Amino acid sequence: MDAARPDDARPGSALRDRIVDEVLAGIRHSVRCVSATTARPSAAVLVKGGGDPLRILGSDATRWALLRRSPARSITLDPAVWTSYRTTNPVFAVQSAHARLSRAQAGAGVLGQTPGADSTRERVRTLVAGYRGVLADAARSAAPHRLALHLDELADATHRWLDTRLPAVRTPELTRDLGRTRHVLRHGLGLAGVTAPEYL
Repeated sequence: MDAARPDDARPGSALRDRIVDEVLAGIRHSVRCVSATTARPSAAVLVKGGGDPLRILGSDATRWALLRRSPARSITLDPAVWTSYRTTNPVFAVQSAHARLSRAQAGAGVLGQTPGADSTRERVRTLVAGYRGVLADAARSAAPHRLALHLDELADATHRWLDTRLPAVRTPELTRDLGRTRHVLRHGLGLAGVTAPEYL
């Protein structure tokens, strides 16, 4: 079967509505937002080749895939992307960034430093500092996809930062940066109902 049928979108759309409402409630609780604005009913959700996204992709990938697009936009999910163990898989990219930070905090990261580390670290700091604002905006606008997109961006910056190799001397400042970044990823994944593994 080469393409998903329109009828296959119905269960996926209902699942998307449930996940969006659940995550939005969690975000609003986190930032103490009492906005009554609700998310729009979700557009179609299709899986390439057809079938149930939870069964084909698993819970973590399904939740992340359905959260990172505005509910008003239809989605066609490609199992080849969402089940891969590569950073081209958005949920794996975020989870593996968290796992790498966990290893780095435990002292298992690669030591030594290369040019560019300062600029990539500053990008990570900026995204970490902006996290609470993103949550507040997502809560007010009934737009939980903004949480997922922010964590996508933070995960990409984190991988780039860690790829530059960390300084051999772990200063208190570096320790704080590692801890704060890991906390944001863990907190955001938790709001999304996605696991934050220590190891991958």
